[in-house]
Amino acid sequence: EDLKETLYCIRCSACMNVCANFQAVGGHAFGGECYTGGIGGAWTVATTGSIKDGRFAELCSGCTRCVPNCPVKIDIPRLNTIIKNRLMKIEGGPSVQKLFFGNFSTLAKYASLTPKTSNWISNLNVTRSVMERIIGFDRHRKIPQFANKTLVKQYKEHRQKYSQNKKLNNTLPELILFADSFTNYNSPNIGMAIIKTFDKFGVSITLSKVLAEGRASQSQGLIGLSKRRAIRVAEYLENIIDDGKEIIVAEPSVLALFRYDYKRLINDDILFNKLAKHTFDPIEYINMLVVNKQLKISDYLKKDRERKKLFYHGHCQLKTIGAGYVASEFFKKLGYSVNVSNVECCGMAGSFGYKKEFYKLSKNVGNDLINQIILSDSFNNNTIILANGTSCREQISDELNNPIYHPIEYLETLLKL
Repeated sequence: EDLKETLYCIRCSACMNVCANFQAVGGHAFGGECYTGGIGGAWTVATTGSIKDGRFAELCSGCTRCVPNCPVKIDIPRLNTIIKNRLMKIEGGPSVQKLFFGNFSTLAKYASLTPKTSNWISNLNVTRSVMERIIGFDRHRKIPQFANKTLVKQYKEHRQKYSQNKKLNNTLPELILFADSFTNYNSPNIGMAIIKTFDKFGVSITLSKVLAEGRASQSQGLIGLSKRRAIRVAEYLENIIDDGKEIIVAEPSVLALFRYDYKRLINDDILFNKLAKHTFDPIEYINMLVVNKQLKISDYLKKDRERKKLFYHGHCQLKTIGAGYVASEFFKKLGYSVNVSNVECCGMAGSFGYKKEFYKLSKNVGNDLINQIILSDSFNNNTIILANGTSCREQISDELNNPIYHPIEYLETLLKL
């Protein structure tokens, strides 16, 4: 029943043409006896009845680029998540690796109690060796560092020092920044850039609770855990929306979860449609205000702002929900020259690129993006690289020393104090 969507496949190969992992390894690795590519796992399991023969579904990183390209809109990543879940069941439960990545929010919460110590321990060679051997965390990858101060703490300190602009635009809805786990514990600078930007625009914005929204657990095939987390977060966000507030989301994979994956996870169409309508990428929301003439952004830009060339890489899941190129178009409106990547995915795809068994594949896929950046017009060491996704920035920073920003982070540097 869960895999019946597989039978809608007309074997047109559209999914293979946009699957970066399939393009890198080919059908011999990413395929079974029945069919290759992302849909192949579900085909194999559905037609042979052998779940073990669908093990190559683990090669699906969940980037979702196949979904909008499929003429019958089969949710191939979801099918592969179901297969991952079934594989865990026949193997006696989730592996240490899946538990580690799927419960990152819990690990981060405790590691952030003593961030300096946690970072010191994680950077030891012996720690990296142990993590690779036990967890399968490739030693060649940098272990994400925990911020000295979480977003929650920085936000409180910011509000104590700077109250919200007294000239608030009361014609606009109040905003809530959703504090996802990674932004809170690892990248609070992104969250604070969002807070400070809307402060400068005179738009009221506050911070949500820190909640695990289900993205990490879903990527590991932990469907039951993802559903429980999704329902909890959806109900929490519904109360915020019912209070007349809009929700800003820093991390694109989380936004895609709210606007796409929650449809099946929470099994409540009314609530899902409400979330999809009231959750926004920060640049997407600002651009909407500009288009609707509710914000004259030229009034806030520094006159002496730098005019460096930009290179923009749109997050794979952000492209799937139709917001992947909003940032590049926005900066073009501000008068910037922007080169845009045309690769479907950076290859990192959250935890996928950290796993030992997929590290080389991840780097192989990522090389296409790196080469596009290097070969872009007027590329040099000062070229500003913009990437929405945490994973994308991590992949790029492994190869290039250029400054890499979340688009909202860079915009904040261009605004008057």
